[in-house]
Amino acid sequence: PNRPITAILDGDTTFIVTTYYQNDTNKPNKGRLNFQLFGLKGGNHRITVTALDVAGNQTTSTVDFNVQGQNSLIVSKTFGWPNPFKDQVKIGFYHNRSGEDLVGALTICNSLGQPIHHMEFEAPSSPFSTQITEWDGTNPDGSKLPSGLYILRLSVRSLLDGSKSEVFGKLILSN
Repeated sequence: PNRPITAILDGDTTFIVTTYYQNDTNKPNKGRLNFQLFGLKGGNHRITVTALDVAGNQTTSTVDFNVQGQNSLIVSKTFGWPNPFKDQVKIGFYHNRSGEDLVGALTICNSLGQPIHHMEFEAPSSPFSTQITEWDGTNPDGSKLPSGLYILRLSVRSLLDGSKSEVFGKLILSN
């Protein structure tokens, strides 16, 4: 029998989302639920999804999320390519305001949170995927840093309306 998959938004709106579920062809006990929500007001929301398998076992998962205002600058994530890297890594970010003039600051910290590299940048007419720099894994004195995990802190601001966004990312240096 076909068992419905339900999603409850903010504890009071129920959706039957069974038709939005796709099994993973390589793993019969895994899959993906692709269901879009439109017209949500800005702020915090919660969605709870419940599914039953063919044996009647129930699984429930809850996700808390925040909807930004329509005009907010959203930097969805940073990227480092390649990652892990040995000699050079290209660093950039993805955002929702393609074509706008953006400015920002990038700080790279070691695993103890100590800043080891800082730069400010301008990204005129920035595309959705914006590369801001290349880094060679050295400190300000030009010495090669040891292999390990490095944390990116990226702050971006729109010159159009002053909207700001900040994200964190990871780089792995492998000497």
